[in-house]
This record gives sequence, structure tokens and C-alpha cells, in this order.
Amino acid sequence: MNQNKIPIIVRKMMAAKKEAEDTEPAPCDPAIDYIPFRKEYYFFYGTLMDPATLMKVLDLSEEPTLLPTKVAGYYIKLWGKYPALLDGKPGNWVYGMAYEVQSQEHLDRLVAYETDKYRIESCGIYPADSDENSTDILFGQTFLWDGKPEELSEGEFSLETWKREGNEAPQTKGDSL
Repeated sequence: MNQNKIPIIVRKMMAAKKEAEDTEPAPCDPAIDYIPFRKEYYFFYGTLMDPATLMKVLDLSEEPTLLPTKVAGYYIKLWGKYPALLDGKPGNWVYGMAYEVQSQEHLDRLVAYETDKYRIESCGIYPADSDENSTDILFGQTFLWDGKPEELSEGEFSLETWKREGNEAPQTKGDSL
């Protein structure tokens, strides 16, 4: 087909497509955070359910407001004396507390506290007293086990027992909590 019979707009689009195919994408600068922080609820099921522990980890001046909540489709195993959240059956509930993380610094402190054995995962967070048909849901995040399965053992975590044994929040990497 003769180039002159193709409308100019189509020729420009074809030329732009060819140019785009021949161009290498610009590399991302790792020093730039491309996803801006936004406040978000996090579901805690272990030591961070304790307001004093969360206050220490986040270096807060006031006791944090925690909401009694639960998540569906998970179960708990233990990594030493600490709980590990794992994917489970849809009808299985894990109870805990939710907290709205207020800053990137706080999120960074939580990630350091949880260590590289856990990863952040999206989840639906329900009020603790809601039934299975509840539509009252917060979409948030939690820390899911990301270590090896053989590092875990069967068992339940009791915050009361953990506190009664005199445990405290461990220091985060490079921090002097």
C-alpha cells in the first residue's frame, strides 16, 4: 500500500510504536520510593497485640489504640515462643488486634521488629465480635510467615503467658529501643 494513502495520524502512530519498541526503558532509581506511604490498618496476632510492646517498638509517646479484630483463612504455628501466621482454611479465624500505622517510619520499625522471617500480606480484617456473614471489614495488612516450614512447631501463643513470663519487645536491628 502506498504510504501517501495511509492517513497521517495512522503513520504517526506507526512511527511512534516503532520508536517505542526500539527504546530501552529507563532504569528505576532504587533511592526513590515510588509508592508513597498511606495510613493503613495492620492486623497483629502476637506480641504486638500488647499496647506497651507496640508503644516501645514504634517509639510512641502515648499508648496506641488497638481494635479487637480477627482474620479469616489463616492459622497459627510457633516459631520458638513467637506466633507465625500461615495460610489456612477459609472458615478458620485467628483473633488479634488491629492498629492504624501512621507513618513510613513506623512501618519500617514494624518490619525490622518482625524480621525477614515474615512478609507483609494484604488481608481482610473483621471486628472480633462479628459473625461469619459480616460485611463490616477493613482491608489492611498483616505479617505472614516467610520462613521455612520446618522451623515451626505446633502450639498456641498466649499474650498473657508471654507477659507473665516477663518478656519484653526485643530491640529492632540497628535500634536502641
